[in-house]
Amino acid sequence: MSPAPPRVAEAPPAEGAMPGGTPVWVGVPTGEVFVPGQVVTEEPLVVRVGQDQVVGPKQVRRAVTHGMGAQDACALTQLNDACLLKNLEQRFCDPECPGGMYTWVGPVLAAVNPYEALPIYGADTIAAFRRAKTATQSAPHPFAVAAQAHRQLLRSGRKQGILISGESGAGKTETAKHVMKYLAADSEAGVEKKLLGVNPILEGFGNAKTLRNDNSSRFGKLLRLHFQQKSLTGASVETYLLARSRVTQVPAQERNYHAFYALCNGLSKEDPLTEQLWVHPAENFRYLVPPEEPDGQLYMEDSTFLQSIRDALSSLGVTPEQEQEIFRAVMAVLWLGNVEFEETGQGCALVESSRGALERAASLLGVAADEGVEAAEVLLALLTEVKVLDRTRRLSKAKAEAQRDAVARAVYVTLFDGIVTLINDKLGSAAVSSDSDIGVLDIFGFENMPTNSFEQLCINYANEKLHQFFLQQVIVQEQAEYRHEGIAFREVTPQDNSAVIDLLAAEAGVFDLLNSITGDSMRLAQLDGQSRQNNDHFSTKVHELGGKTAGLISLPRSHNRRPCRKEQVFCVAHTAESVVYTADGFVEKNKDDDATVAEVLLRSSHPLLRRDPASGGNRGRTSRCIAGKFQRQVDALMAELAESSCHYIRCVKPNEQRAAGVFDAGKVYQQLKVGGMFELLVLMSLSYPTRIPYSDLFARYGPLLHDDALSVLGDGAPAERLLVTIILSLLQQGKFEQVGVDALQLEDFAMGTSKVFFRPQKMEPVESLREICAGNPQAAAEVAQVIAAEIRRRRILRVKAAFRACVLLGRRARALRSLATVARQLRVVTRVRSVASRWVRRAVEPLRRRRAAAVTVHAALRSFSARRTLERLRREARAGRVIRAAVLVFLARRRLAALRRARSAAGAAQGEAGVSSNNTAAPPSAGTPRRVPTPRPDPEETDDEESENTEDKKLTAQEEIEAQVAAARQRAMADKLRSAEARRRASADTSPGKATTTQRCGSGSTAPRSKRMRMQSPYDEKENERRMINEGIDFSRGLAGMKPFSSAASDRSSHTSRSSSISRVLRFSCMTDDGDDGVDDAPQVVFTRPTGMRWPAAYRTGPRNQRRLTMGPRDAPAECSSPVKRKCGVPQGGGKRSKIPRIAMSG
Repeated sequence: MSPAPPRVAEAPPAEGAMPGGTPVWVGVPTGEVFVPGQVVTEEPLVVRVGQDQVVGPKQVRRAVTHGMGAQDACALTQLNDACLLKNLEQRFCDPECPGGMYTWVGPVLAAVNPYEALPIYGADTIAAFRRAKTATQSAPHPFAVAAQAHRQLLRSGRKQGILISGESGAGKTETAKHVMKYLAADSEAGVEKKLLGVNPILEGFGNAKTLRNDNSSRFGKLLRLHFQQKSLTGASVETYLLARSRVTQVPAQERNYHAFYALCNGLSKEDPLTEQLWVHPAENFRYLVPPEEPDGQLYMEDSTFLQSIRDALSSLGVTPEQEQEIFRAVMAVLWLGNVEFEETGQGCALVESSRGALERAASLLGVAADEGVEAAEVLLALLTEVKVLDRTRRLSKAKAEAQRDAVARAVYVTLFDGIVTLINDKLGSAAVSSDSDIGVLDIFGFENMPTNSFEQLCINYANEKLHQFFLQQVIVQEQAEYRHEGIAFREVTPQDNSAVIDLLAAEAGVFDLLNSITGDSMRLAQLDGQSRQNNDHFSTKVHELGGKTAGLISLPRSHNRRPCRKEQVFCVAHTAESVVYTADGFVEKNKDDDATVAEVLLRSSHPLLRRDPASGGNRGRTSRCIAGKFQRQVDALMAELAESSCHYIRCVKPNEQRAAGVFDAGKVYQQLKVGGMFELLVLMSLSYPTRIPYSDLFARYGPLLHDDALSVLGDGAPAERLLVTIILSLLQQGKFEQVGVDALQLEDFAMGTSKVFFRPQKMEPVESLREICAGNPQAAAEVAQVIAAEIRRRRILRVKAAFRACVLLGRRARALRSLATVARQLRVVTRVRSVASRWVRRAVEPLRRRRAAAVTVHAALRSFSARRTLERLRREARAGRVIRAAVLVFLARRRLAALRRARSAAGAAQGEAGVSSNNTAAPPSAGTPRRVPTPRPDPEETDDEESENTEDKKLTAQEEIEAQVAAARQRAMADKLRSAEARRRASADTSPGKATTTQRCGSGSTAPRSKRMRMQSPYDEKENERRMINEGIDFSRGLAGMKPFSSAASDRSSHTSRSSSISRVLRFSCMTDDGDDGVDDAPQVVFTRPTGMRWPAAYRTGPRNQRRLTMGPRDAPAECSSPVKRKCGVPQGGGKRSKIPRIAMSG
């Protein structure tokens, strides 16, 4: 299956311009990833690729003109992803470079699998790497990484870790062998042979042939090597997640574990184990027959493999009896797989042809027989029966087969754990301290198979954790170290995969859901009959979880529609690439143990399978799930690695065909990208991968100096930093070239707060200087002399600098004294000024208070005078209104009397005119009596009658005469009223506080008291008030009390403003009739309103814009009495009241 063309990652832009003719690498969407090109023009960017020209390509990287094929990619002149890829390819394909598959990328070793055996791992190569003092002096090789870890262990005493990572088939297992071979070369007697014998045993029982790798590790292992002083004294092995499902279900075109085939096909017929263990060829066992036979050659011949396993067991000190027990358990698993069942009416039953397989399996397992029941029947009952509520019930065929496979898997996993325990016992790990360890981690790489199940999910989770640890250790912690030490560096942002890890391992994540469903299944004793329902439930829960994540879980592109029940799938977006998982079998594969399996192991007498009864079924549901157990193991591994100083080897798979000398650039590029190598390359090129504390360098070079030089340096951290600064300065100046040490450039190192940092391959001068001093006393004396001379020179310079500083300090002291004098004077002036200003404020303050008091008194006096003047004006205004009202009332009454007399006379005249007309037509009879004129009716009643008959009657000639006479009288009355008003105002100006007892009217003649209008007193105030409201007149305020009858007349708030406005717009005139009839006519007051003013309906008589008020004794409003009494000084008690005339309205 060929991979899709990889997507080229964005790299940092190349520094500087790219003028025409610059060689570049151009990214292309093919397997080559990058092809060579040349810049034609820079603006716009045009690149010639072969015979074609590309305008504005998206991925353009500067090419390296010389130095390609460097052992350290950080030494290239151009550091980008294209240069790293091409450098690996050139070294891998160079036939003249035997170790070309290895390349340094800073502190990380990139190892490309050559798929062939090379003569570069012998004893002479080990000796060569032992002579190298630093890793940077060594060629890239697994031996160099092992040597570096060993040196740091001896130097610092801190645990070391070597992490070997990569995808399946990249060569992790072989690389781990090379590391172990180097570390075991210098060990105690017999330890190396035992240690090297571990690999064949673990490979035989834990490795298998897969589509990607002929010797694929189906488990992870951590090999701890224990050192004392410089020698290896012991080791221990810890394994992770053996793929137990492969025991009973082999994928297509793959094989089961190597040990099965080695034992069945490699054991000769003459060997006594063949009969004792009933060994048959592999094709006779159901567990060893895959659906499709694998293609290609085997990793190793079965017979050869079996012999290597037996030799390794022998080298470890395993006895023949223990070896036989191991092989007996292997054959027990195979014979157990050949047991078959058939359906009956009441459950399942054993197929008689497989009874021999059942008996052999029971015998090989050592199942104990019960009383009267053979061991085979006991095993059959365990496989086909289950207890439900104290009753025994037979299982169906499917459930019995699932029970059989579960027992087989448990037996093989228990055997594998027992072999690991036996290896640790033989290596003597219990008696060795773990303080000085080197851990070699060989764990499965990232996997994306055609069909991915539970094992692939666990494997990819472990790779996600390791990738996160690598990024944190190498990139994030590197940058944090630079920040802490104050070293300038360029920010590099690595890929963050914490979201994927949380999705899988966090609370309510995928593993948590799987453990919950598996625990419920085990508690309810649900086996394969209910497995489909459990897997569907798990798949549904995962899809629900995917709806809460940002695309981390989804349906694969080939399953856009809803998946069927037989193929429940989900897709997880891993850091490397998205992987499609099939949920079928997840729950069953997650079961670590159940009651039946525990019962079989408890009844077994096999020494490697025997289980303590106390460790039976008392564990919790989660602890009995493989996912939970594996998650805890990975967390413990990460915690252990965090306490170690780690070294990294990134294994790379060059092609899918596993062919030697073939370099697939697209596949390699994808692995480098996923492994974070491009980010690491940029960081290493801009940083300082080598760093040494000042205290370590002081401890190396301090003993070379004499006591007088050390006394000059002093003690503590400043002395350590000063000595390191002096040594680096001398190296920079080339002072040690006479002893064979090269010069050091300024940009090759940086000094932090507690450490000195060196760029890649730039620490050799410092190490060479130390080695020369340690091996050559004369050279050491010369170096010490140079260092002491530099120390004395710097001391003299410090003394001179101190003298200059003293002189400068004296000058500054004098300047400071002068400045202090000026400051004191300024302070005195400031103090005097403040005192003077305080005295001035004290003197001015009384004046301010006096002025404020005077202003207050003046304001009070003016306010008092204004209030008195205002009160006087108000009293005068009130008195004027009272007098005016009284005069108007008196005139109105007088005119009313005159009008009544005039009406009586008019009635009489009208009667006489009627008589004269009758006499003209027909002379009256002598007996006709004379018509006596009737008195004029009440004005209000007359007005009502006239208003009712106005529309039906026409004016007679007599009425027209009366109207003319009335108009003349009104004009005369108006003239008299104006003259009377003028006289009243004149008299009011002379004596405003008194009221006259004589009322003037008409031409100004004074009427005698007997001729005055009678004034009615006292009043019915409530009745008068009601009438006054109906009439709309307030005579207590004079003419200003006349209010227009409109809809707004009820607005009390605007009463005052309207009254004053009416007094200005209403014009009035007073008319009287002093005819010869001897009757003093009542005066009439005629009010003329402007156009637009509205009158009440009761007053709508006469001319359109005029209304007349006729003075009468019974028509004055009641409100006139009380104000007049109060304002005119009439006593409120029992004194005699003044008689104020009333006012009546006439048409």
